[in-house]
Amino acid sequence: MYGSYPNFVGADSGYGSLKNYRFLEEHNIKNFVKYLTREGNVSGKRPSQYRINKNNTITCLKGNIGTIENNPPSHPRKKNTVFYKIEGCNNCEYMDYCKRFMKDKTKNFKYFEVSQDLQIYIQEAEKNLLSPEGIEMRVNRSSQVEGAFGVIKQDFMYERFRRTLLPKVSTEFMLVCLGYNIRKLFKFYSGNAKFQYWKAPVGLQVETFKKPSAKRLSNKANKVKKKSLNVEVRSKYMYK
Repeated sequence: MYGSYPNFVGADSGYGSLKNYRFLEEHNIKNFVKYLTREGNVSGKRPSQYRINKNNTITCLKGNIGTIENNPPSHPRKKNTVFYKIEGCNNCEYMDYCKRFMKDKTKNFKYFEVSQDLQIYIQEAEKNLLSPEGIEMRVNRSSQVEGAFGVIKQDFMYERFRRTLLPKVSTEFMLVCLGYNIRKLFKFYSGNAKFQYWKAPVGLQVETFKKPSAKRLSNKANKVKKKSLNVEVRSKYMYK
């Protein structure tokens, strides 16, 4: 629409796909797009189990190094993925969390199926999002961008497209956005609105995630979910 691409892009985790990350790299757009599992890292409730290193190895939560397994235990579930094997899991405080989906939890190793390109993009996005520039972008996106959609949907009462087919729908929404921008512009002209953009203070440090609690993750992984009465009855019912 504008004849050029932006220098950087910020978006929520719904846009954190391999296709979108590749698009950003191909067009030299700095990546501030969240990934799907980011909230688990922020809260520490579902932290990422590994990180990929520059030498094409991975490092797990404990700090053990995993290398590519040439004889994987199963067929890959996704395209362009490789299996990594990490050993020494039985002496790890994160064992219950990492092995929660394994049938045989007595094995002293763990396999991870990794999309290398996606993981590299995710770690690049994470580094950018935790920087002072990323913090500034996240604060402003939540207070500015999200509000624009709220005004369009609620104040404009525009909740459904009136047309079909992508070209017509795109044109329709462009006109709606144009009307929104003109309306906002006249508010600035009249002096009834202020443009507030939060600037990161000088000396703001890079944000870091708190270390996940191994005890809490273990308790959560070992917690048995109580079945409802109906589910319990159905599981015990037998046809005669």
